[in-house]
Parts: sequence; C-alpha cells; structure tokens
Amino acid sequence: RTLYFGHGDETVNSAAKRPLVEQFFSSADAGNRATLLRQMGARYVWFGWLDRAAQAVAPDGIPGLTLIFRNAAASVYQFTP
Repeated sequence: RTLYFGHGDETVNSAAKRPLVEQFFSSADAGNRATLLRQMGARYVWFGWLDRAAQAVAPDGIPGLTLIFRNAAASVYQFTP
C-alpha cells in the first residue's frame, strides 16, 4: 500500500510532506482538514495511540470522512472527496 507519510526516514520527500500532515492533525477546522486530505490525495486516515499521545485533533466531523474501523489502539477513516 502507498502511504502519504509514514516513518520520516522511509517517506519520500518527507520534509515537504510533514508540514501538511502536522497541519492536518493540529487543525480544528474541519473544512480545512478536508482540503488538506484532497491536496494530499488521501483515501484513508489512520488515527492511532501515538496521535492521541501527541494530542492530535481527532478526525471526527471532517466532511467526506467515515469511520470504518476502531479498536483500543487505532481508528481508521475512509475519505471520499
């Protein structure tokens, strides 16, 4: 599977992608977050324990984002622009 951003050293062009990912996980503006997902070409969003520990904003309520899986460790959302 292709990832937009994973482990920094293993992500192609990670220095350019990191600011968008950080903006996505820190923004409370649902419309802006949907725009970022379209810009990244994302189809799925993983929100895991590390994201919660970093106090990232949960992706609930983003237009076009649907929860498709959740357990104690992570939630996975599907994005339909």
